[in-house]
Amino acid sequence: MTTAQPLRHPQLFVWALICSLPLLLILAVLTRIAEATTDHPPVSSATTYIVSPCSGVFVAKSYRDAGDLVTIGSKVEPGTFVGSVEVWGRLHPIRSTVRGTVVEVFVFDQVLVTPRQALFKIQIEPNSPPA
Repeated sequence: MTTAQPLRHPQLFVWALICSLPLLLILAVLTRIAEATTDHPPVSSATTYIVSPCSGVFVAKSYRDAGDLVTIGSKVEPGTFVGSVEVWGRLHPIRSTVRGTVVEVFVFDQVLVTPRQALFKIQIEPNSPPA
């Protein structure tokens, strides 16, 4: 009758290294992508954010089966309806307060949001009157 020999520490180290290689490669690629996207200077220092007025579910469409109201590159004016937050079946509208262009979208349709969470980043147009 033979007994199983316990694994030695060098073997465990080698197996742990081999098993973690795919994860390390993925992290390296994600880090390189993140550095590539954040190394560029901002387009303009005149940016602002449209934030959530309350906690709830963000609704990016004006009605079911419609496209998103605002996407990257969309022009917004003061009072432009950009989405709403649903709380207990009631929709709370979210409107733009500035004139500009949507540079980033931070949330997607049907995502939980918290109060004052940034939803959109807006590049303010020069010579835009304050709202």
